[in-house]
Amino acid sequence: MHNFLYDWCKGWSGSVPPTRYQIFSRYSIIHLFAGVLLVQCVPYSQEEKIKQQAATSSDPEVITSPRAESYTISPSKEREDISKINEKSTSKISAATLNPYSPKVIYTANLKLQVEDLKKIENLISALLKQQQGYISQQRYEQPTGRKSLFYILRVNAAAFDSVIQKLCSWATFIQHKSLEGNDVSREYYDIETRLASKKSALEQYKTILQRANTVKEILEVEDRLRVIQEEIEALQGQIRFYEHSIVYATIYVEFYKLEASSGLPENSFIYRIGKAFLKGWELLGDVIIGILHIWPLGIIAIFLYFLVRKKLSAKKK
Repeated sequence: MHNFLYDWCKGWSGSVPPTRYQIFSRYSIIHLFAGVLLVQCVPYSQEEKIKQQAATSSDPEVITSPRAESYTISPSKEREDISKINEKSTSKISAATLNPYSPKVIYTANLKLQVEDLKKIENLISALLKQQQGYISQQRYEQPTGRKSLFYILRVNAAAFDSVIQKLCSWATFIQHKSLEGNDVSREYYDIETRLASKKSALEQYKTILQRANTVKEILEVEDRLRVIQEEIEALQGQIRFYEHSIVYATIYVEFYKLEASSGLPENSFIYRIGKAFLKGWELLGDVIIGILHIWPLGIIAIFLYFLVRKKLSAKKK
């Protein structure tokens, strides 16, 4: 082929043989022209091949042309394609991928409720806790001036937290205070869980090392380390149990109080607060007098020193 091209290029010049530069120039022109033809023909042949594959294929994701910008896609077709892609993407995402850890929340409530009958409240509390499978963590009765109070610390199932709060408030004639709180301890809980898994893995490794120990010194060192790790594991397990119990059982601090019949006024009323202030002042005065009586020996010593110093001063003047 090259010999033919050489003879053909040589024939251009007639009887005068061409120079090497003329032959090289003619070769270059021919090669350039052939390259342009190949570049123009190959993409169209590929495009036709892809179109044939798309026509015979049932897969909707087959691309019909590498020159996507030269084709016009209708808006309805585009929306349909996008919806298909979204359906395929969302089907691959599970709930565990979006939320690998469930939240750990400790619920707490503080209530201060005025009621008519404290004895009735005790019976209602017992029935409610029996129904909700809760228990009383603490109970206290007080009778300050002008009122009677019954304090409870209740532990109820977190799933029934809201319903129990509504039930307690329904017994009140007046809600003086109500606050609800949810403390998210997920970070602390899963941190302890991770540390516990690490400690358990280290414990197994030290058990393997103990089996390979040869000397008494090595055995004692490994056993001592095993004892420390076991204590750390038990401490972490105790923290896990505490968190789990606090998460499962919500805590409700509630005070039921009843005003004495002499007042019969709501605790936040102006007249009741004035009367309470007078009573508190009288109680304070009584406390001061009782406190002074408690230090009567110091009073006697102070009086004795006073007369002694006064006597010495009068003696100096004379």
